[in-house]
Amino acid sequence: MTPYYAILLTTPLLLICKGAELKKSYPLILAFLAIAIADTSISHYIPRLFPSVLEGLRWNWLGKSAGFIFGLVVVSMFRLWRFEEFNLRFAQRKSSYGWLVGYGVYLTCIFLLYDTNMRTSVEDLLFQATLPGLHEELICRSLLLGITLRLVERPEISRTRKEIYAIGVVSLLFGLGHVEFNSLAFSGQSILREIIAPFAGTSFIGFCMGVVAVKSGSIVFPIIFHNVFNISFYIGSPFYP
Repeated sequence: MTPYYAILLTTPLLLICKGAELKKSYPLILAFLAIAIADTSISHYIPRLFPSVLEGLRWNWLGKSAGFIFGLVVVSMFRLWRFEEFNLRFAQRKSSYGWLVGYGVYLTCIFLLYDTNMRTSVEDLLFQATLPGLHEELICRSLLLGITLRLVERPEISRTRKEIYAIGVVSLLFGLGHVEFNSLAFSGQSILREIIAPFAGTSFIGFCMGVVAVKSGSIVFPIIFHNVFNISFYIGSPFYP
């Protein structure tokens, strides 16, 4: 699915969860949408504007790098907000280490059991070990999740409910953004394989990363887990030049 459609489908969820004070809610919604749209545009269209840069490489190195830099710039602009809400710190909550490690091992094992029948190159491993986690976690589990947590901050909503709803909204956007409708025959099998399965799987992983970010108070573990998950798709696959 085009990421712009994913943003459009997620917007009603933001409107539903908006707080009672509209003057505070709508700027947050606009900030969420502006960041999501700008990041999507940068990561998709920068490579088209500069096609000769990093030409010949299989992955979107330029777009992901530009998106990551964009995220860092936005973070610097939000320093007036409570910085801890964006999970931008290296220190982890002491109580989170044990179960976070077990959580990561468990989810990684799930991915290692999945046979993709893909061939692997050195570029595949280098890319998957770096930019997807850095870029997507900074945008999704730091900025967008932080804004959504702020949006649902109301006295009548418990902390747990607030966190689940905010994580769920960002996870749906994350999952929808990874679905492609291009050239689908729309048979029952293709819908299941090309739409439902990728959406459900990516949304689940996005939710897990959101939980890790909230519980640990940092996006360090989500970045690591994200990249390890991606690499696990290629472990054991034959190499090609």
